[in-house]
Amino acid sequence: MCRGLSIAICEDVPSERELLLSLARDWARGAGARVFLEAFASAEAFVFHRAGGEEFDLLLLDIGMRGMSGMELARELRAQGCGAQIVFITGYADCMAEGYDVGALHYLLKPVSREKLFSVLDRARTHLPKPRRAVLLPCGDGVARLFAEEILYAEVFSHSMVFHADGARFEARMTVAQAQAALGEGFMRCHRSYIVNLCRVRQIRKTDLLLDDGRTVPLARRAWPEVNRAFLALCREEIHEDP
Repeated sequence: MCRGLSIAICEDVPSERELLLSLARDWARGAGARVFLEAFASAEAFVFHRAGGEEFDLLLLDIGMRGMSGMELARELRAQGCGAQIVFITGYADCMAEGYDVGALHYLLKPVSREKLFSVLDRARTHLPKPRRAVLLPCGDGVARLFAEEILYAEVFSHSMVFHADGARFEARMTVAQAQAALGEGFMRCHRSYIVNLCRVRQIRKTDLLLDDGRTVPLARRAWPEVNRAFLALCREEIHEDP
């Protein structure tokens, strides 16, 4: 199931704020999406709420609010390192150029139409970061939890497997086949004694793989065609997903 989309609406006109809330709920029902909505009557109210630690995936900001404007709020948030997607709502098309400074996802002109808001929400959902996938490894008398993206590769060591992660090394009593099953999607057997995380491969060569931390792992001749195909497919997918 896709993760929910958390949305903050900053709009100082009550009727327009209620319209955005209603349309966002309609979109969620039609798209089968979980949505978490918070509405604010001013940028200042949003700032006060955010000080409590809550972050949102998407911000719908009215540019022309009294007091702090939506554009001023966006600039302040970006200066603080906020990475939320931002959609500006405005009654004036000539405001749009300013949004490039804060990496705005889109602009919606008032009155906001159902179709255009739905399109923006669809787009915002596709830009959500993918959830981190945990891998559980039996280590010693307990269990170690690593995130898949942290693991560079695993190699056979005596009757165990050694998992090389960012800044760490874990040894688990298991076979290569068991390690492959535990690691799951995105990991490939590149040699009889090695499993590599394709997302951490920077360059594929005839006899080895260069990883993004500068280390190399061997690449068996018989594994080269399949690993090469998978690596190129991953590269094409990343290029396609890049906004």
